[in-house]
Amino acid sequence: MARTLYPDTVGMCGVNCALASCFLSGRCRGCRSEDPRQKRTSKWKCRIRRCVLERQLNHCGECPVFPCPTRKSLDKLYRGRYRIDLAENIRRLTALGPEEWGRQVQADYTCPSCGGCIDPYRRACSACGRSMD
Repeated sequence: MARTLYPDTVGMCGVNCALASCFLSGRCRGCRSEDPRQKRTSKWKCRIRRCVLERQLNHCGECPVFPCPTRKSLDKLYRGRYRIDLAENIRRLTALGPEEWGRQVQADYTCPSCGGCIDPYRRACSACGRSMD
């Protein structure tokens, strides 16, 4: 499948980077960015990113072997530590496309109290501090 232009906020593995504190603070520009000056450098060694790029895909959901063993540990980590199902995120991204997926995820992570952004890693609103547990 030919690669198309996806926003930097759409992670190849199913992470919505727009909600990540490292993206919001400017330390990371997302796994799609090739800018070598960003402070978060873990993406350069990411096996999932490398696999998606080598296969010339937009994200894992376009791969005929999705879900695969390469994703297994990241999927387990996100489900256990953050209660985020990255495989389901990829399925939704595939079904909805990047724009609608981004809108829905943003709505899912909007604080019902103040309208601020819920940090999915801390499970609290970054504006008012309300816990989402």
